[in-house]
Amino acid sequence: MRNVTITALVALALLAGVAMGMPTRSYDSCMAVTQLSSSYNYRLYWNQLNSSSTSISIAMEAQVGGWVGFGVGGEPTMIDIDTQVGMMAGGGVVVDGYSDGPNQPPMDTNNDNTNVAVKYENGILTAEFDRVLNTGQVKDNVWIAGSNSIVAAVNDGTPPEVDSEYSRHDEAVRFPVDFTTTSSCPPPPPPASPPPPSNSPVTTNSPTVSGSASAVPMMIPAVLAAIAAIVVAMA
Repeated sequence: MRNVTITALVALALLAGVAMGMPTRSYDSCMAVTQLSSSYNYRLYWNQLNSSSTSISIAMEAQVGGWVGFGVGGEPTMIDIDTQVGMMAGGGVVVDGYSDGPNQPPMDTNNDNTNVAVKYENGILTAEFDRVLNTGQVKDNVWIAGSNSIVAAVNDGTPPEVDSEYSRHDEAVRFPVDFTTTSSCPPPPPPASPPPPSNSPVTTNSPTVSGSASAVPMMIPAVLAAIAAIVVAMA
């Protein structure tokens, strides 16, 4: 019984991982971005920073087919945002860009993201990367160990074939995130219970005999005549 219980718990854990996605690395913090439509199930992960931090590890995931995006800084009009867009183009990439308006942000000359890992499993797109807080480049905003103005965006369209061409976001929201704090995401909903066993009686098909029942009496005289003929022949 104990082994059965352990097996059931492992199965539930695996199902929970499927429901909420599963980054390849562990993180101190997770934030469910509820400002986006709940159907996207967007979650942002990071490792907690302190005053001596010079880089950060980030993961973003959403239930989308196109791309999952994240940006730091900029204006409400979508200008001057340091953007990171994860997609499966070329086997998986996080595009480093800098927005100059509501359209696709131009790609940076240098992609400053390292340790990039992107995967699409069970309908969830997950993109992870490391980033220096201050790259020293004009087209990169300085990320700080403190409160940052963050933009989360998603596209649930066709997966981009190349990283330089992707469709406009379906939804985007802005909110503050303090990378020196830790937070946790709510647990995923439990997996659906299996349907109860049916109480309907089991029926079996009875064998059927072809032909009409009225034909049986008509066959009796012929059978008797055949038997009589056999008896006479044996006499």
